[in-house]
Amino acid sequence: SKALVPPQELIEALQSAVKQIRTVEASGGADKAAAAGLVESCRQVAIEARLAIEEGYGADSEVLTEFEAALQPAFRPESADSEYIKGMSMKAETQRMSMFQ
Repeated sequence: SKALVPPQELIEALQSAVKQIRTVEASGGADKAAAAGLVESCRQVAIEARLAIEEGYGADSEVLTEFEAALQPAFRPESADSEYIKGMSMKAETQRMSMFQ
């Protein structure tokens, strides 16, 4: 059976969670160890989801390839300037939050 949550929605949720954790860390709302633990929890969810996607869609599926590629920057950023390390700027965070109001 296919996933209950479309893989793209899960990708977006995990990316957003990692950015938000780093934003809270950067603002002093969480220490480095707490933030790292939360990001690791997100990574574990991604690992479990990857296994479910592989089982549901197949190891050679485009869905699995896209899932892996989309989450790579969140869990293995290529730059220290990545928003997955630094968090979002307050301007970006304010704009993001205004979408939900």
